Amino acid sequence: MSEKNLLVQSIVRGEEHIERWATFLFPPQTKTQNLKESRKHRFTAIIPGGEIPAEIILEPSGALEEDILDKEYEEGKGTVIGAFNSKTYDVYLALVQIWAEKGKPLTEFNISIKQICDAMGVSAGGRKNNEVILDLARLRVTHIHWVYSFISKDQELREHENMTILSKFSYVSLSKRKDKNRRFDRNVTVKFDDLILNNLLNRRTIPVNWTARKSIRSPIAKSLYNQIDNILTSTGKPYSRLAKNLVKDLHLFEKNYKAISQREKLVDGLKTQLEGKPLSNFSTVHVEVSLSSDESDWKCTFTSRKRVELLDRPRKNMAIVNSDEEIKYLTEYMLETVGTPENKKLFERFSRHYSHDLIHRACGEFKENAKSGIKSYGAYFTSVVHRLSHEANVGWINHCEPNSNECKYNKETEKVIN
Repeated sequence: MSEKNLLVQSIVRGEEHIERWATFLFPPQTKTQNLKESRKHRFTAIIPGGEIPAEIILEPSGALEEDILDKEYEEGKGTVIGAFNSKTYDVYLALVQIWAEKGKPLTEFNISIKQICDAMGVSAGGRKNNEVILDLARLRVTHIHWVYSFISKDQELREHENMTILSKFSYVSLSKRKDKNRRFDRNVTVKFDDLILNNLLNRRTIPVNWTARKSIRSPIAKSLYNQIDNILTSTGKPYSRLAKNLVKDLHLFEKNYKAISQREKLVDGLKTQLEGKPLSNFSTVHVEVSLSSDESDWKCTFTSRKRVELLDRPRKNMAIVNSDEEIKYLTEYMLETVGTPENKKLFERFSRHYSHDLIHRACGEFKENAKSGIKSYGAYFTSVVHRLSHEANVGWINHCEPNSNECKYNKETEKVIN
């Protein structure tokens, strides 16, 4: 299994328009202005022969939480559910994944709230169930108006009014059920809008690294992640934004970021959350934070870096040399030392097959060299473990290429070649 398969467990291909404008459509929850009011995004669309003004208008519904949720879980009467947010986007991606796993049905399909939670990597029950139900309702009742901003199957920009991502969402709350004993039977019926469905079927899609997105905790970083993924994977060029512009891009409350110190905290948080995250093309994000040339603001520069691939043929029947408790301890030790949480599954493999001594030696060598200009901590640490595995005569966890004798990390190879 390759490194990309170890670290990128799930790629979801979402509809291209939803993905391209995800930052506008699904802003950070509780951090964003006017989620319960209409919002517009204006831009210039390029058409054959020139340019044309285009816009996307988001119209939230006046639907109330109390009309959707079970009464016993209700936390506030009369609360308007508002438009999409970053959590709604996770529910949408979960639906796309489940729809694909079900064979891409052309009509409505049935799923459970637990299935959605499992796809999102969260625990079902109580509050979380209600959040998912409200997000499903948002996907059904929030209207999107595409004004010369939706490319039809004939490759022309079209106007599409009153689109909803789901054309059907059927859920019967406990208070309206005839059988009150089926309180935990939370199944729903959904169907994608025909335009969305046709694009999904025709692969008019943009890939999303679902595993990487789920590992990001900050709603602000989640929203920005998709934007920089789209830009970096499509252009391959660095992407820079002043903190002031990021505040606008993400539709954050500008009053909360008037001071440069507040914007510094914002960009530092983005770097912490996004540094080293895998993108949909299996490269990783690098975030550089610096003062602008006039020192009036902070700037984030995002670049992509290719990952050093592990080889594609895992060795079979390697001995498991540590207990479950030792595997857990060694994995946590490597995570603390290297600081790359996206490598957790790889470190678990190391912990199963390599001794305490080998792993501690690798961590010691890493600590000695970590500040010597190493660009990718994960790739460097992996190379150290690879070399030490040959020195210990236990071999690499994968088949070396072209073979173990000629592997560049094998010191015996160096003697032969030199």
